[in-house]
Amino acid sequence: MAKSKSYSILMAEDDPLFALAIKAHLEKFGTVEHASTKEEAFRLLSIKKYDLVFADLYYGDSPDGLSIIQMAQRLGNYSVVLSGTDDDELTEKAYLNGCRDYIPKLHFKDNIDRVFEKYINQNKAASSNVLIKNSYITQDDETLEELESLKFLGRASKSIFISGPTGTGKGVIAKLIHELCGGVDDNFISVNCSAFNSQLLESELFGHEKGAFTGASSKKLGKLELADGGTLFLDEVATMPKELQVKLLKAVEERSFYRVGGEKKVVSGFRVISASWENIFDLLRSGEFRSDLYFRLSGYNIALKALRDRCGDIPLLMSHFMDCEGRKIVVRKEAMELLKNYPWPGNIRELKKLSQVLIHGKGGIISASDLPQYIQQGKNPFEVEEEKILGKVQFEYIKKHGLKKYVRELEKIVVDKVFQENEKKVRPTLKNLKISSTTFYRIVNSLEI
Repeated sequence: MAKSKSYSILMAEDDPLFALAIKAHLEKFGTVEHASTKEEAFRLLSIKKYDLVFADLYYGDSPDGLSIIQMAQRLGNYSVVLSGTDDDELTEKAYLNGCRDYIPKLHFKDNIDRVFEKYINQNKAASSNVLIKNSYITQDDETLEELESLKFLGRASKSIFISGPTGTGKGVIAKLIHELCGGVDDNFISVNCSAFNSQLLESELFGHEKGAFTGASSKKLGKLELADGGTLFLDEVATMPKELQVKLLKAVEERSFYRVGGEKKVVSGFRVISASWENIFDLLRSGEFRSDLYFRLSGYNIALKALRDRCGDIPLLMSHFMDCEGRKIVVRKEAMELLKNYPWPGNIRELKKLSQVLIHGKGGIISASDLPQYIQQGKNPFEVEEEKILGKVQFEYIKKHGLKKYVRELEKIVVDKVFQENEKKVRPTLKNLKISSTTFYRIVNSLEI
């Protein structure tokens, strides 16, 4: 087992021959100091901080090692008993007094590596808890359970798929996974698949050679290549056109690909994390997203809940946003109840924007009347009342021409209008309409724009 760092180790052992043998074995893990008496062990523990303490139980005929274990436990050391006895009563006392492991002297060589592996994993879990707590703010039990499972992902290049509504923090979770998997010093390469048309997305992902297409004046490295040794985060992956899904599937399977216009195979060892706000299973059933690609991207799945389903997190999140802005305000109880009852269609992102408005407002005390009208009414401002969706004229058109033609014509009108409003930019249009790129291009092609 490769050690991750050099540890400070105290070995309390009165047998000089055994002390030499175990010291030689322990030194591959760090610096070892030897205490041949109980008193010497107490002295060293009182003046120095150790990572691990290995202590014999018997000094002469007395099990004085128990007192060493007690002191080590009080000081927060990871303590391990080395003993030549298999007395069950004494073993129980050792555990009750704080020892974390009990190793028979006869088999110490077979067990030391296991002890250090256990110690390292414990420290990793403790640091993971801190990282998770600082990265994603929640007290929701189901969400905490999802986050807890992230600690056990390890460094393996297992694919991970994150689902959840827009604004729930999928990008935050992707970066958290990257760090938990030991990627602090590795590349974290992110690409939003909904921000590009098919040709540009292919170049963004796979790179291109000089002259591969009009405008390709120089060679470009793609995101898959830049993510070598690190993490590739494919945000809004469900919007990827189907022709690119085939190429991505092959690249993820083989960890190799060709740049656009290139003939030389590029090899890249990356961990892939994907995310989508769309219901991926609806897209699989409709055939808009390839099932074989989904199964390749979903080795481990994480589902984030909408903020409306964990309203108990709202006070925590508002407090966090206030800390970030450096100003403390008071939200009165009736105002907080309105915030908890509001459906939050924009989730955490929407709450953050509202918090910033309130924090930088004139008053330091937020009452119900200070909140936007739609929050006071508990209504989603993006919802349209049923009678406004289908008026008399539309209803008559459907009866005359059929529902299918009405929906088809409505798609053309809405997509054309929103596309023009967004200055013919694809990404904001997809976000406004909440449709996949495949659906968008189908409608745009029918408009011939």
